[in-house]
Amino acid sequence: IDRLREQRDIIAQVWLRSVAATAIHYVNDTLADMDDFGTADYSFADHAKHWSELKGFLLGLQFAPQSPLSRAELIELDQLVGAAPVLSDAGEQAIADYRAALRRVRDDLTSAFEFEPINAENW
Repeated sequence: IDRLREQRDIIAQVWLRSVAATAIHYVNDTLADMDDFGTADYSFADHAKHWSELKGFLLGLQFAPQSPLSRAELIELDQLVGAAPVLSDAGEQAIADYRAALRRVRDDLTSAFEFEPINAENW
């Protein structure tokens, strides 16, 4: 039974890391969508999809007791992501601040789950 529990714990950790990696992927997609503000390449539908995927995967991390992030840390990351994506009409400072917040989310997840930063920036 100890061997079975050991395998269970490995599976739970790998699953949790995959959820965190997917959240990072959607941070990057949301940042890329914001890069397209004011261009013909910008798609609100894509931006909304990527942001909502980010929000969902990030919220999913709160249900894992094996998470290296505390409840307070998860709440803080959720607050950084916010209740809605920042859009092009928010103003330059709000956009810059939100981009910094998303990078912080990515960096904190990268650190907590011990991902290589170069990989996290390119997922």
